[in-house]
Amino acid sequence: MKRRLSVAIACIGNPKLLIMDEPTSGMDPISRREVWDLVFKMKQRRTIILTSHDMDEAEYLSDRLAIISKGSVVCVGTPLQLKIRYGDGYKVTFSYSGKYAKRRQRRVEYLLK
Repeated sequence: MKRRLSVAIACIGNPKLLIMDEPTSGMDPISRREVWDLVFKMKQRRTIILTSHDMDEAEYLSDRLAIISKGSVVCVGTPLQLKIRYGDGYKVTFSYSGKYAKRRQRRVEYLLK
């Protein structure tokens, strides 16, 4: 509730520059999406600087991203540019144990073909 109130207070007065630090951290999914929609609409008329650990949030809300590691900017670009340059996709690891481990492994391998 406090996060939503902080976002609302930050928007009062129609500021041209809005700085938000982890605006949706700790919010439930519905509230998070409502804030995303508000920020997305607001970005059309102002500059918004937003920090986030949530890459889905950063991708949805940002025209340009800067990734910071150990206090230094390590890359800057659009979400698509960064995905193309640094993205490896998803990696999934399966581990099998128990009586039917081999059977499960063969089944997963079959499904992934």
